[in-house]
Amino acid sequence: MVYVHEDSFEGFLSAVFTVFEDKKTADFTLRTTEGVGLGFDEERTVISDTEHADRVINRLRSLGIYRRVYTAYLYGGVEDSILLYIKRALSLGGRPDQQRYDDAVKTVLTASERVGSEAHRFLEFIRFESLREPNGGGEIMVADIEPQYDILHIISNHFVKRFPSQPLLIRDMRRGKALVWDCENWHISTLPELLRPNITSEGEFEDMWRRYFQCVAIPWRRNRKLQQQFVPLRFRSNMTEFKTQ
Repeated sequence: MVYVHEDSFEGFLSAVFTVFEDKKTADFTLRTTEGVGLGFDEERTVISDTEHADRVINRLRSLGIYRRVYTAYLYGGVEDSILLYIKRALSLGGRPDQQRYDDAVKTVLTASERVGSEAHRFLEFIRFESLREPNGGGEIMVADIEPQYDILHIISNHFVKRFPSQPLLIRDMRRGKALVWDCENWHISTLPELLRPNITSEGEFEDMWRRYFQCVAIPWRRNRKLQQQFVPLRFRSNMTEFKTQ
């Protein structure tokens, strides 16, 4: 049975609920509505249901695996393995993380760890630049990122706590979405206008980063290979100190 669900975490959890309700955990495939089916498999469309999703979340939390499941989901493409991981946790009554010999457990742990590592690195590599809001508005700090995985949600609390009184906009340019913090509430938005304009400011904040980088860089001890280990090339296009002045 192929369970077709909305491409969202709530949609995925609703599908998990339905698979267990149908007792199809030994014979299932999960697919999003944007995915392409083979055409000859029996399909069931799962409507996203907040109540069903919340029931699954509560059960995952009671098993101590909610964060593991969520971060693995952000990796993308491992939904079937996540459901099998949940099944294993239910049979054990807790986390099955010691059972790496199980393919589903190994897949989920690897996916979760990679997403967690990506999020941690962006806590270091995000660089904000100041922009003025249109029509004489206040200042807003904007940062552009292009992460390999969908990490906006899991890095949100870090930056909201660090800048409680500073409006922020962190734009995931790869996925066309943005984290918006207005000093009272934060949310993830997909409004196209939030992805414009490009960051082109040359303010004091940006100059500070460049001066710092120039001060700590000792020309005669330059080691590009070692530098790339600490700051991989894929992060640099959106890091102020690597931009041309």
